[in-house]
Amino acid sequence: MHFKEAVAAGESKLRVYSSFAWQETSFYNGSEQALLAWTESVTMLNDTTAQRQQSFTNLSKYFSQDDIANSSLSIIKINSWVRLAKPFGFEAGAYQVGQH
Repeated sequence: MHFKEAVAAGESKLRVYSSFAWQETSFYNGSEQALLAWTESVTMLNDTTAQRQQSFTNLSKYFSQDDIANSSLSIIKINSWVRLAKPFGFEAGAYQVGQH
């Protein structure tokens, strides 16, 4: 769903495909890298307190507290959808752009 929406909105397929390896590419600017790192921190929950604080500090260079809060809530919402889709057997790839 999000891949299809991003491409339809003009994002390049290469950047979307490469997002899982964002640390090994030069496709993302500083604010995007900070947000991707924060997304991993919120999603994986396996980093240390110091790592999480560093991620937040870096994110704060680019985004306001309100932006961080809203982004964090979006990350949590998408994570919850993923966690519900699998046990309920939703078929991946069936979504059509603009369907929501």
